[in-house]
Amino acid sequence: MNRSKLLRPAPIGVGTGGVQSIRSYIRDLAMLHYVTPLQLIWECVPSTRRQDKARKIVPHWLRNTEVLVDAFEALTVRSDLRYLTLLPWRNVLSSIGLITNRQRWCPDCLRESPHEPLLWTVGPVICCPVHERALLTECPKCHFVPSAQSTRPSWLNCSRCGHDYTQGTSFVPAQEHDLWVAKQVSELIARGSQLSEPGRERVVRVWNEVIFPAFPSKADARRKLDLSNPVVDLAQRGHRFTLPLLLGICRRLTLNLADVVAGDITLLRPQLSAEEYTLPKRKVLTRDQLLGKIHEELAGSKGRSHTMRSIAKSVGFSTKRFRMDFPDQAAALVRRREAERRKKSQLRRANFINTLVAIIQREGPEVSDGQLRRESGLSFFPHMRAWVQEARARAASQPELPLQF
Repeated sequence: MNRSKLLRPAPIGVGTGGVQSIRSYIRDLAMLHYVTPLQLIWECVPSTRRQDKARKIVPHWLRNTEVLVDAFEALTVRSDLRYLTLLPWRNVLSSIGLITNRQRWCPDCLRESPHEPLLWTVGPVICCPVHERALLTECPKCHFVPSAQSTRPSWLNCSRCGHDYTQGTSFVPAQEHDLWVAKQVSELIARGSQLSEPGRERVVRVWNEVIFPAFPSKADARRKLDLSNPVVDLAQRGHRFTLPLLLGICRRLTLNLADVVAGDITLLRPQLSAEEYTLPKRKVLTRDQLLGKIHEELAGSKGRSHTMRSIAKSVGFSTKRFRMDFPDQAAALVRRREAERRKKSQLRRANFINTLVAIIQREGPEVSDGQLRRESGLSFFPHMRAWVQEARARAASQPELPLQF
C-alpha cells in the first residue's frame, strides 16, 4: 500500500446530491496543513506554478479540474476525488455553460454545514433544492459579487465588508422550473459514484434512439425543441450536449436527466409533455414596423448617443444583419456618430486653446511647454503641438481671457 504524502480526509457526501466540491475539499485540506489553498495548489501541482507567471495570477480551479484531481488523488492516495467534480460525465456533457464563474450559496445550508456542495457550482442551478430558495450570488450588505475562482482560505464571509454569509437574509422562493433543474442535477451528481463512466458514443445513441424517435421527423424535432440546424448536425456527429440544452430536452420529453446521461437507453420512454418548453418566439415585424421602431429609438434618445449595436439590439438584430437589411439607416448612424465625434473634438480643441491662451497671457510669452502642462493639468499629445502654437499666436494678438479649467 502506498503511503500518502498529504493528510487524506474523507470527502463529505460522496454518493449523494450534496457532495462537496473539489474546491471545498482543497480548502479543508489546506486548513489541515496550515497553508492557504493557493500555496497548496502551487506546491502540489507544479504545472499551475509554471502557468501563473510571477506567482500573481490565481490558477483556474475549474479549467484545470482534471489536473487538480489527478494530482491530489496521487498525493492523498484516494480514488474518490473525481466524484467531487463532473468529470464522470465529461464524455457526454460539454464544458460550455457547465460551471458558473460566480460564487453561490444558501445561508440555511451554510448554517448546517460550512462546505460548498458541487451542486452550487453547476451553471444552470440557481436555487437550493433542500430549502427551496434562490441561491445568493452577492453580499447582502455591500452587494459585492465574489468570484468562483477565489482561493481565499475562508469563503463564509465577504472579502470586502466582512459580512457573514450565514446570517439571515430575505427569503426568495425558488421557481418551479428552477427547482426541477436543481433536483435533476442533484440526482445526476448522486449517481456519479454508482454508475460507470459513459463513452462518447452515448451522445449519438441518445439522439438516434431517444430524442428523434419521439417525433414524426427530424424537422418536427427541430421545431418543437427549438433546435437550430447546426445543433442537430453537431449532435449527429457525436458532439457533447450542453447541460442547458439537455435539461430543456428532458423537460420537454418528461425524461430523467440521470437516466438519459448514464441509464439504460432501452428503458427510456420519451413522451411529449403538455408544457411547451421552448424559447419564446420573437414577434415577426414587417419592414415598415422595424423602420418605425428604429426611428422611435433615435427620436427618444433625449441627447443620448446611440450606437449601431444598441439600435440593432432594440429590434432584435445583430449588427451584421442590421447593416445588411438596413444599409441606409446604418450609414446614417455612422454619419451621425462621426458628426458627434467631430463636434466633441472641436469643443475639446477650443477649450484646450482657450485654457493655454489664458495661462500664456498671465505668465508671459516666454512660458515653456512643460510649465503650460503643469499649470493647466492637461496631457500634451503629439497631435496637440499645432494647438499649442495656435494658442501662443492667439495670446499675442488677443486681449486677456479668463482662465478656464
